[in-house]
Amino acid sequence: AGTNAKKVAAYKPSHPGNSQLLSQLESKGRSMYIDALNRKDSDPVQARRIAKAITEMLPANSDTHKKAKALLAEL
Repeated sequence: AGTNAKKVAAYKPSHPGNSQLLSQLESKGRSMYIDALNRKDSDPVQARRIAKAITEMLPANSDTHKKAKALLAEL
């Protein structure tokens, strides 16, 4: 879904369906980020997988994408 949202944004960023999809992805990404943070010490391999998935799912200008990328650098 993230890849498709990025493609749609490239064609027509103002499309209402695209903004709704990105909003849903951002919400899911925040939830995943919290999960990755919780696993950081107990299961760093899984935390890394989750953070990587977030960076692939969300656009680079997303705050959650930036946080996940920083977490990847820590792990």
